[in-house]
Amino acid sequence: MRSFNLFWLGLVCTALAARAQLPTLPATPRDLERVTLQLRAKWLGIDLTKPLSEQKPADIQPALSLARELKPDGSWPDIDYANPSRSAWPAYKHPARILTLAIAMHQPGIAPEDRALLKDATLKALKWWRLHDPQCPNWWYNIIGVPQQLSATGLLMGSDLDPDDIQYLLKNIMMRGKQIMTGQNRVWLSGNNLNFGLFMRSTPMVRDAADAIWDEVKMTTREGIQPDASFHQHGAQQQFGNYGLSFASDIQHWWAMLRNTNLGIPPKKVKAVRRYMLDGQAWITWRGMMDISALGRQLRPHAQASKADSAILTLERMAEVDDELADQYRAAAARLRPGATNDLLGLRWYWRSDYGVYRRPEFCASVKACSPRVIGTETCNSENLSGLHLADGATYFYRDGHEYEDIFPVWDWHRLPGTTGTRAASLTPNDKNTKLPGEFTGGVTDGARGCAALDFQRDGVSARKAWFFEGDLVICLGTGLTGKNCTAPVLTSINQCLKRGEVKAQSAGKVLTLPAEIGVLTKVAWLEHDGLRYEFPDLPTLSAGSQKQSGNWGSVFKNAVTPPDDVTLDVFSAWLDHTTKPAGARYAYAVRPLAGTAPAYQILANTIEKQAVCWDRKRIAAVFWTAGQLTTPDAHVIRVDIPCLLVWDGKKVFVSDPIGKEWDANVTLDGKKISIHLPHGGDAGKSVTTE
Repeated sequence: MRSFNLFWLGLVCTALAARAQLPTLPATPRDLERVTLQLRAKWLGIDLTKPLSEQKPADIQPALSLARELKPDGSWPDIDYANPSRSAWPAYKHPARILTLAIAMHQPGIAPEDRALLKDATLKALKWWRLHDPQCPNWWYNIIGVPQQLSATGLLMGSDLDPDDIQYLLKNIMMRGKQIMTGQNRVWLSGNNLNFGLFMRSTPMVRDAADAIWDEVKMTTREGIQPDASFHQHGAQQQFGNYGLSFASDIQHWWAMLRNTNLGIPPKKVKAVRRYMLDGQAWITWRGMMDISALGRQLRPHAQASKADSAILTLERMAEVDDELADQYRAAAARLRPGATNDLLGLRWYWRSDYGVYRRPEFCASVKACSPRVIGTETCNSENLSGLHLADGATYFYRDGHEYEDIFPVWDWHRLPGTTGTRAASLTPNDKNTKLPGEFTGGVTDGARGCAALDFQRDGVSARKAWFFEGDLVICLGTGLTGKNCTAPVLTSINQCLKRGEVKAQSAGKVLTLPAEIGVLTKVAWLEHDGLRYEFPDLPTLSAGSQKQSGNWGSVFKNAVTPPDDVTLDVFSAWLDHTTKPAGARYAYAVRPLAGTAPAYQILANTIEKQAVCWDRKRIAAVFWTAGQLTTPDAHVIRVDIPCLLVWDGKKVFVSDPIGKEWDANVTLDGKKISIHLPHGGDAGKSVTTE
């Protein structure tokens, strides 16, 4: 066994990429023993701070059932091994079950006959996998997923493995992970290599794997944690709830597993983890439901709730490893739970991701856009088949968090909440349509309030869209709305969410309770539904109401676990119809919770040159599409010399340059010139201020 390991150790070491910068202290055999102990304890559910007599016995009955169901050849009768699905690959259940058996086998205090049954089943199932070596059309399972399960199995089983199985794990499974990856993919691969290194008792291999993991903990403009605390993978694409969520979980895991050894997280890396957890992950879940715009392409049943649960658990576990900020992690986890009171207030604009989250005590809103700099969305492995418009200014409003729960199969994906556009020939994102061409897309915030802008251009429709955030109020403006060669009406969707309670409106001076149908209303002053009020200062004609909408999850994603049955839900909708050939049309509406406290507001401008709002006659937010000036209700004159976004709170001016090409913004306030230096590189588009 030892000579065999030395042979493969030499082969592995020659295949490893150059190491990341090593910490001062080298890893030792004792470090490997401690990490192995901590990993085994986690897999077995053992608390190392308590004696075994005080441990809660594990339930091994599910594993015993798996062992008894195993066929004589080592396969399971309920697994469709021939199914080539690229996501939710059915055959992946097999190595996952092998690990389940191995974990159950090593539980302390189980009966000898149960241990013998579990051991026999583990080895028989592993032999079947070795002999057949199934491969998925999706590389992730072959290179990351399966090695993840089997490396842990090998570390648990140790010398109980057959020599042929050991050779298979090291020669086949381990060597598939010798790939050049970035971001979370590299963390996954390195974690697998670390497990294999522990199995082989190879200090150099474990050292290299740990260094590779910690090397990904950094602020970068490539894939990984961005300077604004968002997370990118698959290019410049916000991935909070997909790769970014796995990254958060894995970094916490390795922080815990490698602590108290020379392999632990380097102190200089701690700041980046804290920033990502507390300024990133802690913002994008509301009352037990992750924001739709943070989910990525994984719009599956219960996705919002399950991903929120994972984010909350990760924050709770961070409190166990980062003692200095333990209270902050616990508070962050507590405020994300269902029904929690929110005390994380303000507007966070992720300038690297064209994404904003606005949190109030009883209300939350988000906006997602894209630009030539930012990929809006993706379809991959037959996921997100209808999500073309997910980053076209999609705007979601939350109170209890369940407003859009599992609405995806019945959504009219041509009119997602907050978007403007016409009916596209195809709703599937592809390499050509996942970015919008308008460069002037971004946001500005002073932390509490602000605004965002989207230069929208798609399928012959163009518009200048803006959002303004202050108190319990979101104001949505659109202008310069033009359609060319459109064969279907150009619509602006105000909302499309689950119907919950009555729908009321003030139309043509009358207050109405709307029937269960979609109708056209004229001179609409306001709509009310599910605790939100939508106000329309221009008294437009719009379509609103509720109706039953039917669809199938197959329009959203297709794999082995796609629910086959059609879904029918009651849906509330409201939208503005700009006709098939709008020429310079505009819109304006405000959204606020009925129980909230909204500031008085005045729309100062909604033109192609500028869009601006004043709150309580004191605070100003403006989108200057061109250099120009703005006069406030109190006769203050604000002038800017470049296109920019601006907030003035009465004391300070905050600006951002979404395009990121200007070096300075000169703001003149009542004749007094203020020069503000603008950031570049990873901070291009960030909000900056001066007195």
